[in-house]
Amino acid sequence: MRKGDLVQLNVDVCFTEQNGGKRRFPLTNWHNDNLGIVRGFYTLTRDQRQEWYDRLHENIKAGNDVGYDSAGESKLAPSEGLYDIVKGSVYCVIRSRAQAVYNYKKAGGLTKLLDTRTGKEVYIKRYLLEVVSET
Repeated sequence: MRKGDLVQLNVDVCFTEQNGGKRRFPLTNWHNDNLGIVRGFYTLTRDQRQEWYDRLHENIKAGNDVGYDSAGESKLAPSEGLYDIVKGSVYCVIRSRAQAVYNYKKAGGLTKLLDTRTGKEVYIKRYLLEVVSET
């Protein structure tokens, strides 16, 4: 797999036998397996994180939320958002071997994809993909 290649989800690795794959149990859960999706993630921009904090502060002022969790720690904005990679859809590889921060920890073994329908750059585990067309 290289930059510029077209890839899609490897059905054998990602889905159960009843959904066309070779897994006995689902990768994440039965709902996603039946829908034919695998969750990838994208990193939030500084502006998106600031919007999250702004909404939190508005909810605190309105009395609908508090600024801390059940342990008394300050609430932190998420560093990433989830994105559905769909079975049968083709994606373009931006970076074949990538690392990214996920849940405030460094995650490796990823591939960075471009969803050409939405323009979103998404990270997903490399072993879940198969090459459709090489450049």
